[in-house]
Amino acid sequence: MGKSDSVYFPRGLIKSVAYLELAKRRGSSIAIWLIQQFYSRRQVKKVKSGPLVGRQGFVDMNNGKLEFTYAEAYKKGITKPRFSKAIDLVVEYGFIDIEHSGGGMLGDCSRYGISDRWREWGTREFIEKKRPKDIRGSGFTANNWEERTGRKRRENKNR
Repeated sequence: MGKSDSVYFPRGLIKSVAYLELAKRRGSSIAIWLIQQFYSRRQVKKVKSGPLVGRQGFVDMNNGKLEFTYAEAYKKGITKPRFSKAIDLVVEYGFIDIEHSGGGMLGDCSRYGISDRWREWGTREFIEKKRPKDIRGSGFTANNWEERTGRKRRENKNR
């Protein structure tokens, strides 16, 4: 399976209510770009489908295993807060699902899957999802900062 210069978007995606509503949202340009990036990372395989001989379909080979790290986004000029907001938006509108929440401090990265929840956006059938809360305790807190960084806090002279 060789690399292709083509990216396939379902026509319904770019005409969908979810896509149009997302595009109208202030600050959504990174989210729209991110949808394109995830679709460009998708690997598909042609398969025969249906009872009609010769009719071709496509199967995703790496859905749920798509990666896009904060470090990679930063190299492309996107700050961590903007990237985080874009991820939240594409999940909220049903374009991407988080299959595995990674953690930079833990040395692994998040994995994503392309979703078709966007098809039901704005209806009662829409399944809402959000970024899962990180309960692993791998970040910095006031109590663990010195231990995790190996440095001592400076005293605040204004106290």
